Amino acid sequence: MGPTDPGDDGLGKHPHNAPTYGPDGYLHPAPARARSGSPESTSTCTTFSLTSTMDGRVFREDGGRLYQAHNDEYALPADELEQECQGGRNYLAPIDQTLPNGGEGKRGLDIGVGTGAWVIEMAQEFPNAEWIGVDIAPVQRDTGIPDNLHFQQDDVTRGLGFPDSYFDVVHCRYIVLGVRNWAFVVSEFARVLKPGGLAVFVEAQFPWPVEGLSDEQGRALVPGYYKWVDYFTAAVEKRGFDPQAGKNITRLVERCGAFRNVSSTPGAMWLWAWGDDPHIQAGGKILEKDTRVMPATAKLFIQDACEIPDSLYDELARGFLEDIGRPGAHGAVPMTHTWAWKKETAPS
Repeated sequence: MGPTDPGDDGLGKHPHNAPTYGPDGYLHPAPARARSGSPESTSTCTTFSLTSTMDGRVFREDGGRLYQAHNDEYALPADELEQECQGGRNYLAPIDQTLPNGGEGKRGLDIGVGTGAWVIEMAQEFPNAEWIGVDIAPVQRDTGIPDNLHFQQDDVTRGLGFPDSYFDVVHCRYIVLGVRNWAFVVSEFARVLKPGGLAVFVEAQFPWPVEGLSDEQGRALVPGYYKWVDYFTAAVEKRGFDPQAGKNITRLVERCGAFRNVSSTPGAMWLWAWGDDPHIQAGGKILEKDTRVMPATAKLFIQDACEIPDSLYDELARGFLEDIGRPGAHGAVPMTHTWAWKKETAPS
């Protein structure tokens, strides 16, 4: 099976553990089993509006929350509570160098667009470029969209509905819980990028340790935080996703053969305000609201994977929420920014 097949991530088998739980409520290792691949299928692009597709054909309901129903690989909610967790703008890659003169004559693609906040700001920053945002869940707003941006429904894990060599920039971020086969996704980036185009990946890693403390010290200080993150990480692994996707994407881009000048840099998303750094204070205050809704956002994702009852999950959620902002606890989600340019000549 080739590295661009949807069933092979190009890195070999990445074992993930079926969790077992001890009397202390923490997860304990179990024998590893092989990851499953993405389904072999080709999606089609469908333009949509939020108001016209918010129905049972696109979403399913569980416990009063809406979840997208187009692809079960993405199991987190798509309702307004989750929309609040996906705003903001961030790029470290040299996108501005790739889109000079406001992006005149250029095209950009944002994959896994979510609420559309990032690509809307990009369309405003580069008003002369054509921007397209795609997602499997149509949760983007219908108003306030720049004229140079439109949204389409599509699924990169099944193959994008765009021709070869079509875009100058292709970007994705935080789609780790929607992708089981990153090698296939990387190959799709290479396919739809023009020669000399820029690929940008921003992805998180699991678990989420407390900055500056050993594992033992962190668990003693914020046991509820660690316990919930343990279950979240176990759910990621049990569902066949790569908890180290951020780091592994860099290797896949290097091994793909279609890219040059591969660069990566680590980053972090602060889960609440801490320390004296004004940037961490400002960013953490914004993200604390999002952090506090994480247990509700990920409830179905974790419960389905780990097969735990509501009573246990509610206990986990309470412990997590009680530890948010605890003095001395510096919570952060580690991530990796990776970017590269498509080679001007195809690899032999």
